[in-house]
Amino acid sequence: MASPIRWLRRNKRNLERAILKRVTASPKFQAKLRRRLDLAIADPRQPLRLIVGGGPKIAYKGWHITDQATLDLLLPDEWEQLFGQRRIDAMLAEHVWEHLTWEQGLGAARLCCQYMKPGAIFRVAVPDGLHPSPEYIRRVEPGGAGSAAADHKILYTYQTFSQLFREAGFETRPLE
Repeated sequence: MASPIRWLRRNKRNLERAILKRVTASPKFQAKLRRRLDLAIADPRQPLRLIVGGGPKIAYKGWHITDQATLDLLLPDEWEQLFGQRRIDAMLAEHVWEHLTWEQGLGAARLCCQYMKPGAIFRVAVPDGLHPSPEYIRRVEPGGAGSAAADHKILYTYQTFSQLFREAGFETRPLE
C-alpha cells in the first residue's frame, strides 16, 4: 500500500483540477466574476479586456475572466443585456472554440466581432490540427484520448480557423 504522501504527490494534479472545478462552479465564485465584470462594463474610462473561458488560474492585471456561466458565447440576448452600447477593447480565448461546432463557433465569433471596438485585438488559440505528432493529434481530436478531448467538436488548422473568423467579420493573422 502506498503512503498517503506518495499518493498525494501522484494525484496532486487531478486533485487540483477537481478542487478548481468545484470552486469555479460555485454560485459564490460566479457571482464574484459577474460583479467584477459589471463594474468594468460600467466604467467607460477603463479599457474593457475579457478572457473568454478562463479559469481561476488565469489572472492578468486589467483583464476580466468570463466563463459560460458569466457570459455565454452562444446567447446574443445575454451579450446585449450585459454590454448594451459598451464595446470591448481586447479579448483572449484559449482552448474554447474547439468545444463548439463550426456553426456555434461562427455564431460566437460574430457576436465577439459585433461587441468589439474597431481595431480591437482578439487572440484565440486552439489545438493545432496540423501538428506533426500523431500522438498529439490523437490526444486533441474530437473524441480523442486527451482529458478534455471528449468534449472537442472540431480540430482546426490555421487555415480553417482563419476562414471561420474571416466569415465572422475579423481580419486574421496567424501567429504560430
